[in-house]
Amino acid sequence: MTSFSGGVISSDGTVGIVHVTGTELVAVDLTLGSEMWRNPATGWPVAATGHYLIVLQPKADPVLQVLDLRSGDLLASVDWRGLPDQAGDIAGHPEAIECRARETGARLVVEWQVAPRYSGGAAPRQEDVQRHPDSGRLTISTSDWRIEKARSGEDAAVQFDLDDRPAPESPPLPGEVARTLAGDRQYVLRTEAQSDGGQAIKLDAMNKAGTDKIWELKLGEVGARRGPGPLRK
Repeated sequence: MTSFSGGVISSDGTVGIVHVTGTELVAVDLTLGSEMWRNPATGWPVAATGHYLIVLQPKADPVLQVLDLRSGDLLASVDWRGLPDQAGDIAGHPEAIECRARETGARLVVEWQVAPRYSGGAAPRQEDVQRHPDSGRLTISTSDWRIEKARSGEDAAVQFDLDDRPAPESPPLPGEVARTLAGDRQYVLRTEAQSDGGQAIKLDAMNKAGTDKIWELKLGEVGARRGPGPLRK
């Protein structure tokens, strides 16, 4: 997964998916700074290719949803075989679950790694965590959306370099929630106070140094005060 402010960014760097207030997924054209589509959020975005968005739908048996990246249409829902039970609990925490996806001909390959659950006692040694991660790979046919292969654990041989992520060093903006460096831009998800007492949720695109704003897009509002209802007769 290429991490993004509040969601994920497509593998070609043109589309950002933001999980807004836990209720909506919003797709943003990162070149123009315009909204492409928005859907009710049924899960957490975890990876995106140039054509597909992968969403983890947390359930007792986790489900992988495949959406059309450009339209937001649901293309398929398949059982996410091999995904650990705790994956549904930690969805939405990019430091806990890492995914990447790629298209290979008429196949969609999704690889994942989940941080081991630690609930107290002696912490596991870092070398043990790296040697025995909860990881796996799904190969899905895009012609009929069936799983062709499902591998997990050592059989999958999936490795992620979790430390090789660029980190912007610009000072935080007022209301800043998340900041991502992707390519030659920084993307900042932030809130901004409104006159009605609510908070606007905004996404800013900045230059790589974080000194100049390229565009600003309002994604929604939370907590706005409603006016008084009509008087009763």
